[in-house]
Amino acid sequence: MKKLLKIKNYSTFSDFTDRKSDWDGTFKDINLLYAPNGSGKTSVSLLFESLKGSNELVIKKKNLNASEGPEILLMGQDNREVKFANGRWNRHFEFIEVFNSFYFEDNVYKISPSKNQNDVTSIHKIFNLEKLVTIRQKLQSLKRELSDAGVAVSQANLTLKRKRKEQVGDIERYTNDFIEAKARTSLIDSKIKEVTYRESNIPFQEELNSYKNHINSYLRRFSENIKIKAISILFHEHLNKIRHLIYDIEINGKVVEISDRSEVSLKYFLSDGDKNALSLSFFLAKFELIENSNEFIVVVDDPFTSFDTQRKLMTIKELVKLSGKIKQLYIFTHDLHFAREFLHHSTKQVLALQIARVNGDSVIKYIDIESELLTGLMRDITTLHKFIVYGSESNNHRIQIARCIRPSLEGLFRIKFYAYIRSTDWLGDFIGSIRESDENSPFHRLKECISDIEAVNDYSKTFHHSNSPYEQEQISEAELRTFVQQTLQLIQKI
Repeated sequence: MKKLLKIKNYSTFSDFTDRKSDWDGTFKDINLLYAPNGSGKTSVSLLFESLKGSNELVIKKKNLNASEGPEILLMGQDNREVKFANGRWNRHFEFIEVFNSFYFEDNVYKISPSKNQNDVTSIHKIFNLEKLVTIRQKLQSLKRELSDAGVAVSQANLTLKRKRKEQVGDIERYTNDFIEAKARTSLIDSKIKEVTYRESNIPFQEELNSYKNHINSYLRRFSENIKIKAISILFHEHLNKIRHLIYDIEINGKVVEISDRSEVSLKYFLSDGDKNALSLSFFLAKFELIENSNEFIVVVDDPFTSFDTQRKLMTIKELVKLSGKIKQLYIFTHDLHFAREFLHHSTKQVLALQIARVNGDSVIKYIDIESELLTGLMRDITTLHKFIVYGSESNNHRIQIARCIRPSLEGLFRIKFYAYIRSTDWLGDFIGSIRESDENSPFHRLKECISDIEAVNDYSKTFHHSNSPYEQEQISEAELRTFVQQTLQLIQKI
């Protein structure tokens, strides 16, 4: 997708194009979306997943307060509209892969293909089922034999019952015919299982081994104690679809085969971090095998659940590598520190966005991640600088800016005059020290600024009182700009 134009009546989103936002809607090759407290990112993740052909995913995320259905408008790379209206998309995209909590749930104890019937990517892309044509024919032939054998069993059974009723002397002959007929059905049934569960895997041994090796290659980077020992495909009974990929796993040197799962439950033997490492490794390994990976749009929603610092760093490095193999990457996260680390490691330009609350609705806007991670004095001063450059978004935003004025001056006073002030002193106390200072006082050089400091203090102190009238009244942006500029000038002088 190239451009996101409108999201209306969808989960936490209202129509964000009607709200003030500095983002023009154009996505890049790598897009990082920060969602404080996780708000909204799952909705966007499901939006992309639904583009593969599942209209129901969008309908399920309808805004509770909306009387009408969701409306979504995107612009594709070909500049054609991609629109969701009246309960359906006007276009679908097969080359989208999404890693989110749903993928995690479905790909821990087994590897699952997409439930979306229109999804021709993922596991089905790796394992070409056309290889099963001959084996399918053999299976169909065996099933016809089984059907015929079943008829023979029924006939032998009826004959046996009739002969018993007639009390014929040579009943053993008819009993043996019935037993032989049943034995033949058992034999054919065994052959069917052999074809379904073993022979059907033979054409895919190269792909299975390659997939296993790539999974283990990723697992080594995330975990030292788990390793995939073998993978096999579990097909539907007609060999026309993959149900699951099942695997044997080695945990701390102990091999757990699929037949052991009832006694050794991976649910309890694996940590949450190991489970996430497994599912993420399954996901990443696919792109080592898909030949046209450069056509894919990949969405990764919070990929490091329960990961420690080392695993988070490794995840970042692997996602950076993945971005070089695919067409477009979207990363959704609630962790700003993770977002900053990704920015530092990425070799491509990254578009950093955030889901923000504006006047009760969610909008998508630009975010300066480095600035967001500043704390204390530097955060307050940066907020004042950004206001001079970009202005404000709302009255609530102007209140937050005004509340940065006094702490900025107080913080600088505490640094410059740390040896002459008490921890309980505030800007009013500093003003008193300046007013009473003589030529020998370190505060004396600021006497020429006393009237400006007092003016800024008088303006800003109102915003630090509870039930301030400014919380109900509109703050003048022009007046706020005057006092912010005056504060920044004082910071230079202090």
